Amino acid sequence: MKKLLNKSAGLLYIIQIILFLISIFFAYGIYQDTNTIDEKFVKKHRDLAKSINNLDKQIKKEYLKSDSLYKPNLLYLNENVIDIKEKTANFQIEKEKEFEVLYLERMKYWIYFIALIATIFVILGLEWKISNKVDERVDEVIANKIEERKELIGQIVNEKDWEFRLMAKANIMVVNPNKTGDAKNLNPVLKFFSDKGAKIEYITDRFDNPDGIKQAVNKKFNNDRFNIVLLENSDGNWNLFNKKNNINATKIASYIPDKAMLLYFGPGSAGFFPNKPDNFFPVFNENYENFTQKIKELQEKKEGLNDKGKEELANLSQEINKIKKTLKGKANKIIDTISFVNTPSKLYPNLIDALKYLDIINPEIDA
Repeated sequence: MKKLLNKSAGLLYIIQIILFLISIFFAYGIYQDTNTIDEKFVKKHRDLAKSINNLDKQIKKEYLKSDSLYKPNLLYLNENVIDIKEKTANFQIEKEKEFEVLYLERMKYWIYFIALIATIFVILGLEWKISNKVDERVDEVIANKIEERKELIGQIVNEKDWEFRLMAKANIMVVNPNKTGDAKNLNPVLKFFSDKGAKIEYITDRFDNPDGIKQAVNKKFNNDRFNIVLLENSDGNWNLFNKKNNINATKIASYIPDKAMLLYFGPGSAGFFPNKPDNFFPVFNENYENFTQKIKELQEKKEGLNDKGKEELANLSQEINKIKKTLKGKANKIIDTISFVNTPSKLYPNLIDALKYLDIINPEIDA
């Protein structure tokens, strides 16, 4: 609607310019007609009157000398005077008619000119009225839209305000033993958080040293802030397809304090961070791997098992189930505090979501 009204206002501007140019044309015509009347009629009439007056004076002088004046000369002068007077009368009659036509033509120009000026003022008034109506309508539409979306706008404002408060309370511990090949947007994102008040800490312990990472995290943990441990593997150097590396990843996750969030940042091509309870059972129970391996071996030769072997298989399966039941809750509690980022564009929103989660589960920290 606003675009349509703006187009109308633009059209009015063009019409005003055209009318203004036409009015200038008519004004110039009036000026030319005035000069024509002055030059052709008034001036010519003045010159003829002057000639007649000069001849009259000359005749009077000649009459004073009439005794010695040669009659043919006197007759010639009288004839000239009569001829000039006759021409003057004819000129006056003829030019008066032309003058009337020209005067009417000039009056027509004046009428056009005045009409155009009046039209321009009318259009200016119309444009002013339309402009005011546009402003009023736009203000009304905006006001209505704001009123309609007042609750949503309030929610958006509150949401952003909450995010900025969370950033100001963040303590981000970046575990990054190898900075070569890191994602280009890592530092700008961290700087943005830092500019908003977040505390950024760096840990250089290698991923194959879970105990060193645990000690560094405990040292840098801040009870007055929302703590996030960012495992930075955007270069993909830490290959999680490797079983040993996968075990170290579960150890690191299990070492993270309860009131902290672990955020893994790495590509899918390097493997996915452990996120199932089964991944954590070997870390919690050193016998778990031995039990599962023994069960696998017994199952492979199940048909040839004697009674003792079958009993052993049953006991091991029962033990495994008991371990799972006991440790599943503990594993899920750790998994609940793990978040994953596989693409650089998701780093910022995932950090924000992690902070929101921490704010919800840590009501004692005022954000």
